[in-house]
Amino acid sequence: LVLNPDNSFEVQIDGLVKASGNLLSSMEPPVNPAQEIDDPSDFKPAEWVDEAKIDDPSAFKPSDWDEDAPMMMDDPSASK
Repeated sequence: LVLNPDNSFEVQIDGLVKASGNLLSSMEPPVNPAQEIDDPSDFKPAEWVDEAKIDDPSAFKPSDWDEDAPMMMDDPSASK
């Protein structure tokens, strides 16, 4: 078996080429299959939302929320 960097191969017996081809296109299944196999029968539901973020109308900040508080606080017991 001779494998080449361009994904081609040859099968040689006693120095004679008996088979050759490409690992990605000549083999069934291919050595490197597709990342995702397409399913022709799949579809997005009618209520599917493509937005990255969806507002939650029932979400609210707690009553003691402090907008001026620092994002991070120092931990005096932590050591570096």
